[in-house]
This record gives sequence, C-alpha cells and structure tokens, in this order.
Amino acid sequence: EGFAVVAIDYRVVKEGVVWDEIVGDCFDAVRYISHFADTLEIDKKKFVMSGHSAGGHLALMLSYVDEKAFPGELSDNFEVKAVLAMSAPTILFDNSTHNLHSSVEDFLGGLDKEIMRKASPITYVSQDVPATLLIAGTSDNLVFSSSSEKLYEKLLEYGVDTELILSVGGGHCYEKMDETI
Repeated sequence: EGFAVVAIDYRVVKEGVVWDEIVGDCFDAVRYISHFADTLEIDKKKFVMSGHSAGGHLALMLSYVDEKAFPGELSDNFEVKAVLAMSAPTILFDNSTHNLHSSVEDFLGGLDKEIMRKASPITYVSQDVPATLLIAGTSDNLVFSSSSEKLYEKLLEYGVDTELILSVGGGHCYEKMDETI
C-alpha cells in the first residue's frame, strides 16, 4: 500500500530511567530505522509519528524537538512530515492540563520547573513543526482535553497545519464518560 508501520519500544520509569533517557531511546529507535531506510525500502524523509497518552507525548517530542538535543550512536537525518497525538500530555508544567502529578514527578525525576518545560512538547512549538493532528476526550480525567486544546491554540498562532478532534463526553480512551451527552 506504499507505507510501513514500525512500533518502537523504550525503557520505562520502573526500569530506573527518566524522561530524557526515554525520549533518547525513542530517538535512537527512529535513527536506527532511518539508518536502514534503504534496506527497509522506506523513505526517511516522510516519517509520521503517532501515539496515545505517554506515546502521544513521545510522538510529539520526536516531531518537535531537534534530534541533536538527544545525541545517539547513529546520526541519520530523518524528516517527520506529520504527527498524530491522542490524549497526550503536552504541558507537564501546567497541572491544570492533567491529573498525572506523581507520574510526572517520577517521569521527570523530580519537579524542577526547567526540566518540566524541557519535557513539554508545547515548549518546542515553532512555525517549523510538522502538521499535527490532536485527539482528546472532553471527559478524560487523566489528561484533560485542555492539554490538546492549548497546544492546538499555540500551533495556530505559529501557522502550523493542525487539527483538533474532541470526543465529546469521551474519556482517556474515548469511552463514553458522561451519559447525558
């Protein structure tokens, strides 16, 4: 059909790593795929990142942050053309956008404000980020839809091709949470 799908894995907090190592693992995986793009018969200039929840956060980081911020053994240029983030925490320094307080502290290795900013995709928004599709449930009690809504607004300010889809009454996995809707 003209596309390939790759699911990448990464270490998690339970394994004693924190956010920059986790994001670094993801960059290493994408660099590996890019390095072997010819063998895999894929175009490393047309990557699309996607993920749900923590995976959505990582997809945004891979799409918005300069890979040089997370150096690895392989150094291959790849280009992200678009990103789809579902129920993604986008602003770790703003507790009004999520209910992940202890998880964020574990993920970041503390609550240092500067690290919280560096680990937040919204920090990296510029006119150069790829097209972005955001999906969120309006009744998500883990990652509030305001996380996606605030990122969407900032993307619009920078003229980024973006779309926001809200699952009205939907929870973290878009399950119906409000019977009145």
